[in-house]
Amino acid sequence: PDFSGTWIVDVNKTATAAGRPATGRAGAPSTITQDAVGLVITRANGAKTIYRFDGKEVANRTPTLSPGSMLNPRMNLPDPGTDEIYKSSWQGSKLATTMTGRNANGPTMATETRWLDGAWMVEETTRKTPTDDVARQTYWQKYKGLDDRH
Repeated sequence: PDFSGTWIVDVNKTATAAGRPATGRAGAPSTITQDAVGLVITRANGAKTIYRFDGKEVANRTPTLSPGSMLNPRMNLPDPGTDEIYKSSWQGSKLATTMTGRNANGPTMATETRWLDGAWMVEETTRKTPTDDVARQTYWQKYKGLDDRH
């Protein structure tokens, strides 16, 4: 699959899938460039995340949160400003990635699977926490301009 293009979270579809309002990256478009080696996601603020298709590890900087950012404390995210190691490979038509990092409580781990489903790019992320796994599914649609913001 080719994930290239500019994408925006489909807030309604994401909220329906989750059974609650969408949070996080809703409203800000992200651009994906892709070639035979991997893909790069560039967010509206210029932050980039790199994925390699050959299983080689890539260090991606965990973003520093702006004051007032709301995060689910159960997500067990790496500390802001540290590197999280991504290791990706294809599982059929899905890009599967493991992400490991570190926070004040020790190591962090997550898996992310990304695929195309009709008009949507689906991103499913599961973070390991001390008590259970926290899963989130996000639906992205191609971004055509300001009228696409929900």
